Amino acid sequence: LKPRPFCCGCCGSKVPFWACCTGYCFVVYMIIGVAIFFIQHYLFFPGWMLSDNAPIRLPENVEVFEFKATRSDGKLLSGIVENATQVGLRVVSFGGNAMEMYGTAEMCSRRFVPAFWKLAPKKFRDCPCPVSAGCSNKVCGTSCYATSYRGYPPNYGWTSSRTVTADLLDLVDNALQDAPGGRVLVMAWSLGTAASLQLAAANPDRIAGMLLLAPFASVGVETRAAIKNMAGMLGLAAVFPWLWIFYLDPWDSVAAMRSLPTDIPVAVASPSMDELIPPWQHRAVFAASQSTCRAFLEVPHAGHASIDKMLQAVTDPMLRTLDHAASSCSTGEWAEAVVNRTRMAPRSLASLRMPGLYCAAAVLLLLCL
Repeated sequence: LKPRPFCCGCCGSKVPFWACCTGYCFVVYMIIGVAIFFIQHYLFFPGWMLSDNAPIRLPENVEVFEFKATRSDGKLLSGIVENATQVGLRVVSFGGNAMEMYGTAEMCSRRFVPAFWKLAPKKFRDCPCPVSAGCSNKVCGTSCYATSYRGYPPNYGWTSSRTVTADLLDLVDNALQDAPGGRVLVMAWSLGTAASLQLAAANPDRIAGMLLLAPFASVGVETRAAIKNMAGMLGLAAVFPWLWIFYLDPWDSVAAMRSLPTDIPVAVASPSMDELIPPWQHRAVFAASQSTCRAFLEVPHAGHASIDKMLQAVTDPMLRTLDHAASSCSTGEWAEAVVNRTRMAPRSLASLRMPGLYCAAAVLLLLCL
C-alpha cells in the first residue's frame, strides 16, 4: 500500500500529509506549553490555595485600609499597617509565595523591625523622631506596611510582575502620603525579594534601603533549578522545548538589582542549606548590586524558611559569615546608611525642572534682544 499524499478525510481539502502532521504536532506542542505555563504560574503563586485568614479581632495598633490601584486597573486593594514601638521609620514588607498580608505584617513588626533597630546606632533610637522626612505628628514609631499580591486574598486577580509592581508603587504612595519626599525601608523574604526589587527598580527615589532574605535570580532560572533538583537533567531535557515559557514573566531580580542607584544600601542574607533557592542565586543577585554600601551574609545551618535564624545572623556576628571580599560595609554601617538615606528627601520634580526653566527663560530673553 502506498502512503496517502493527502489527508483529505480530516481536513476537507487536499492538504499535503506532511503539513497535516506538522499542524497536529504544533497543536499538541502548544497544548502542552499552555499546561506548563499554568502549572508553573500556580506553583509560584498559589494564592488560590489560601483563604482570607483575617483575624476575628485585630490588635489596637493594626489597621486594615484600602488603597486604589491607580497605576493598573483602578481597583480598590486592601493593605495593612502596624505601628511598632520603635523610633519613626516606614517599613514596607514583602512575604513569600504562601503568605498573605496579615502574616507579612506580623513578620515585619515581630521579626524585621526589632532586628533592624538592634543594628541602628543608639543616637537614632530616641524621640523626637530623627527621620524628619518620614515622620508624622501622630506617632513617633516604626510603621509596618504590607499588602497581599494580586491573586492572594483579599486582593483577587492575576499575579504578574507588571501588576504587582504597580500595586506596590501605590502602596508606597499610601505609606508616604503624609510624608512628602519620604523614603521607606524594604524588607523581604523569598518571592518578596523579587517583588521588592521590581518596586525599587521602578522608583528608586522612594527606597531608603533593602534587606533581602534568600532572593532568587529570576522565575525562569529558579524554575530550571527546581526541575533539575527534583527530576535531574533528564527532567530538564524533557521540558527543554518549552523552556521559553519560563521567561514570559521573568521577575528578573538580577537585572532589577543592577539598575539600582549606588546610594541605596543593600544587605542580602544567604541560608547555606536553602533547599528551594540554591545559594548561588543569592550570590548572583548580590553580585549585581553596585551599591557603595552592601553586605552579604552567609548563614550556616539555615534553610529557606529559617527567617528567625537569618535575622539573628543579621544582628549577631557569631551566627554568620560576612563575605568581606564582596561586602563593602558591615550590617551596622548598612543600618546607619539606611537611616541617613531616609533623612535625605529626594529631589522634587519641581526642583528638577528649575534648571530647564532658567535655560528657557534665558533663551527667550536673548531672542527678544
